[in-house]
Amino acid sequence: MTKRSKVANAKAKISQKIGLNYTKKFINFTDPISHTDYKLKIEEAKNQKGETAVKVSLPEEKNFFRGVKFTEKVRLEKLRDGQWVKILRARFGAGAEELFGVTELHEESELEARDIRIIAAVEDILSENAQKIKVKKVASPRMKKAHA
Repeated sequence: MTKRSKVANAKAKISQKIGLNYTKKFINFTDPISHTDYKLKIEEAKNQKGETAVKVSLPEEKNFFRGVKFTEKVRLEKLRDGQWVKILRARFGAGAEELFGVTELHEESELEARDIRIIAAVEDILSENAQKIKVKKVASPRMKKAHA
């Protein structure tokens, strides 16, 4: 058994124990205003009650701020009440302690216009997939053969 299949089996067992249906997708998103391409990682988990949790991870960005190198990870999460939050994690390089007094930042921040466009695209994709699954269940050739 390969390492990848061991990890997949472990995730499947955990999902069964806690009653989750877990899926992970990668999509390419082009921002219509800034014309920037993003490869988004979408993780969706559904529990037995039908509640859905969605996490969207943006690619890691590397940049400089006031001469200090930093890496920034942004994650958008959909809460159970349907609201979205943005979780920002930034790690600063050498010199950050002297300038800012911190070397790492982990906080919830306000949604930007770009984030709202990404959320709209992700919700469209998730709703399309939900409709496709319903159509497949209704119009499945196996079902037609079973009823014939």
